[in-house]
Amino acid sequence: KLREYDKKHSTDFLDTLKVYIRNLCSTSDSAAQLHIHRNSFLYRINKIEEITGVDLREYHTFIHLAINIYIEEI
Repeated sequence: KLREYDKKHSTDFLDTLKVYIRNLCSTSDSAAQLHIHRNSFLYRINKIEEITGVDLREYHTFIHLAINIYIEEI
């Protein structure tokens, strides 16, 4: 869903999500890595949850996304 949304709306939500997962859901580390303000980062996370319909703070969701991102990278 995010890949399609990014393509249609010229956003970078999938990359934002990957950074967030790689940083173990640390908002401050993720915002710093993306060179954006923490509030802008939180807006993106809320938008990602809205688009995907998932709660990124839920343990099983995190594990599922982390595994998928890892597999995609290798």
